[in-house]
Amino acid sequence: MDWLRYLRDAVGEDEDIEEIEVKVEYEDGTKKKWIFSRNQDPVLEDNDDEDDEDED
Repeated sequence: MDWLRYLRDAVGEDEDIEEIEVKVEYEDGTKKKWIFSRNQDPVLEDNDDEDDEDED
């Protein structure tokens, strides 16, 4: 998984990151979003069809 290696290289050892959202789209169109937050278990949101309001 080259994308996973790219993410690791891009994030590195940055200790200031509070949260990372990973959106996954499968070949069949299924979408999932993982939210990784500091000091919390990962959260999986299935079928993320909504547009994020926070996107620039």
